[in-house]
Amino acid sequence: MTPEQTQEIIQWRDKKLSPKEIARQMGLRPAEVTAFLRDYAEQNPTAKTLMPLLGCFINNSAVERLLKGDDRQGSDSSTGGGLSELLVVRKESFRYEVSAFLVDYWCLGVKNVLFKKCDERKYELMLEKVEETFGEPFKEISIEQAQAIVFGAVDYAATLGLQPHADFEKAKQSLGVRLDNLQAIQFGKDGKPFYFCGPHDNQMKIIQTLKEHVGDGNFDYAAKL
Repeated sequence: MTPEQTQEIIQWRDKKLSPKEIARQMGLRPAEVTAFLRDYAEQNPTAKTLMPLLGCFINNSAVERLLKGDDRQGSDSSTGGGLSELLVVRKESFRYEVSAFLVDYWCLGVKNVLFKKCDERKYELMLEKVEETFGEPFKEISIEQAQAIVFGAVDYAATLGLQPHADFEKAKQSLGVRLDNLQAIQFGKDGKPFYFCGPHDNQMKIIQTLKEHVGDGNFDYAAKL
């Protein structure tokens, strides 16, 4: 079974199709699909508890900047440069589970996470609030693109000596098991890290970490020292 087929099976499973229905959709034998899902569940126990995926959503300028490579986009958000908000929404019946990742794609990676269980109305209010905060609409992206952004940002920050938010390990479960061959995304600003200080950052520690890992002159920052 090819990697593309395994990813497609996982996507159909997230939509609550039975192994027989998945096999029919993909032209496979039901026994093949059943065996794969059994092995997958044993190797990835968290996958058994995931609700069906409703969709992944991110602010429009981040789509242009990260997924389309337009460097002119994503730098003028009212929340500060280089930030995006990515929502992974899962839904079953009337229940919603929303994992929100605040991604600093210029430097810090996953800066904050929020996990929320709510009803439809509270989910709609949450989406309205983040759209208002970023001053732009949010667009739906695929789970593969969401993984590429979140995991890519974490990997990039790790090369700078920076770790994701403490709750990331728990929140990342909503993304499912990390897929292979994710889209390569260019992080940083103008070819190097750019640290934009937030109000709750330990800015001296972050700047010192950057100096230790990439060296003076190999990163830029906007901070109050």
